[in-house]
Amino acid sequence: MMVGNSLKPDILPALRAGGWAVFVPRELTWDYERAEIPSNSPRFIQLPCIRQLSDLVAERLSH
Repeated sequence: MMVGNSLKPDILPALRAGGWAVFVPRELTWDYERAEIPSNSPRFIQLPCIRQLSDLVAERLSH
């Protein structure tokens, strides 16, 4: 599972490799890092803040 705040260098490569990706956006984003959010991927999750990551991992591990 990749957790990152940048779509281009963090999230999209992880999804292309077949992994799960958790996107935690930040307020400021460099133009280089901008990309479309991959809303059609079942392995993509977006969280509003990093503090929610531990709950997400606990939930996924309990299944």
